[in-house]
Amino acid sequence: MRVLILGGSGLISTESTRALLERGHETFALTRGKTPFRVADVGGKSVTPVTGDRNDKDALKKILADVNPDAIIDYFCFKPQQMRDLLEVRNRGLKHLVFISTVCALGGPLAEHPAGSQTECRPISEYGRNKKELEQIVLEASAKGLVAGTNIRPSSTDGPGAWLSGNLWCRDGTFFKLLKAGRPIIVCAGGVLCHHGSTRDVGRAIAFAVGNENCFGRTYNCVGDECVTQAEWTRRSAAGIGISNPNIVELPADFLCERLKDWSGIGFCRDIWRFHGIFDTSPLKRDIPEWRPEQPLSETSRLTWEWGISSGKWAEAEAKKIEAEPEPLIAAYERARQAFLQ
Repeated sequence: MRVLILGGSGLISTESTRALLERGHETFALTRGKTPFRVADVGGKSVTPVTGDRNDKDALKKILADVNPDAIIDYFCFKPQQMRDLLEVRNRGLKHLVFISTVCALGGPLAEHPAGSQTECRPISEYGRNKKELEQIVLEASAKGLVAGTNIRPSSTDGPGAWLSGNLWCRDGTFFKLLKAGRPIIVCAGGVLCHHGSTRDVGRAIAFAVGNENCFGRTYNCVGDECVTQAEWTRRSAAGIGISNPNIVELPADFLCERLKDWSGIGFCRDIWRFHGIFDTSPLKRDIPEWRPEQPLSETSRLTWEWGISSGKWAEAEAKKIEAEPEPLIAAYERARQAFLQ
């Protein structure tokens, strides 16, 4: 199939590009031309770059007419009008639209555990609310016969190309910095469960869904098989880089949200990490029987660490000041706890 990826240089899209090329699809990727592809060719097959702005409706229409894809994978849609515009200017040959949503569409506090594909969506963030509406637009277009639509919802998804995303200190290497120094790693108290995926596994699932009639008109959660507490996620991630006894400290999420309310990274704690994240992937496994998660958390951590070293990102992380130091947070909580007990 001729497949056009909208946003082809991102974290998960890199791995879906790899998987599409492995499966022999003729693959195109629309980007703004600012980030180079980390996977440009596989087994003698290459991705064809297309430069443009998906928010320019006229330019998008021309790109779709020129490429004439059989399928589109849309990573770069965050607002409902973007999807409406895409459907309006879609090319005549388009058969399948795969929209990459998020488990945030299901909510912070999930309606049920585990949350399934048909679980009531109760998003609490603007990001999640937009993704919920976008899912509805895709399914409505599919029901009307405009184009077969599929929604795929990753959770926190990690792998080479970005730092691990499942901790209070995500996206800048601070998590590894604290681990290596034996300093405290704060997790939300209460045994909060998290359900991650690797970029490789999620990218493969997306590629397998392309053109698969079993997936038409459906929504899937796409995560790994390891659903663990935040503390256990920390232990397994630490094990991946050879650290057997990380210094884990559990603090209440409400305390963290209040204490760090002006911190740039607090949105993740407020909207995601303070709630259980347990997601049913059985419909995805039923409809794509050749897909199973293959990369455990420890392996994802190891590969991410190796990427950080080889890319020079670790040197940047070591030199960067930690925005929210863990020790003062722990001391402040202990003072508040003692004052309450007295």
